[in-house]
Amino acid sequence: MLKIKIKNLGTLTKFLEKRIDDALNDIADVVGAKADSILRDSDFKIGSFNNGDLARSLVIDKDTPLVKEVGYEAFYATYIEYGTNPHFPPIDVIYDWIRKKQNDIDWVQATGKIYISPKTGKEYDKGLLNAAYAIVNHIGNEGTDAKPFIRPALEYGRNKTKQILKENLERQKN
Repeated sequence: MLKIKIKNLGTLTKFLEKRIDDALNDIADVVGAKADSILRDSDFKIGSFNNGDLARSLVIDKDTPLVKEVGYEAFYATYIEYGTNPHFPPIDVIYDWIRKKQNDIDWVQATGKIYISPKTGKEYDKGLLNAAYAIVNHIGNEGTDAKPFIRPALEYGRNKTKQILKENLERQKN
């Protein structure tokens, strides 16, 4: 009969917890990097990469031992990830987006003719405003398609978990 007794179990537990926490930190970083790369990929079609606000809103919280969070603070991240039901977004938001992206969207033409809103006094190019209304009406009738970037990144991290845990557990003690 073989008898094994483990002494200093507390030390072993702390060692394992530290290695697992390090692995979870690495996994959170991998997930964040993958989500960022998906957002910046030219094949990820959300009307071209806009101004980077969504990507810059990435938060990776690794402060709590054995608990990690990866997410986006931009309020519209969920709408891109899951799409939306039909709704009418504010025309100014869509107009400003079109104004920034007009060179990337072949069907949008600025006319140089100005429309001044009687309500706000804001000036709009009539061609860009017409394009903005077309988009608002489309979203109002169809909603927006889901463009997942967080879920694929989480799946990627899940697939890397075993490898990262193994590497962290095999690493020599510093």
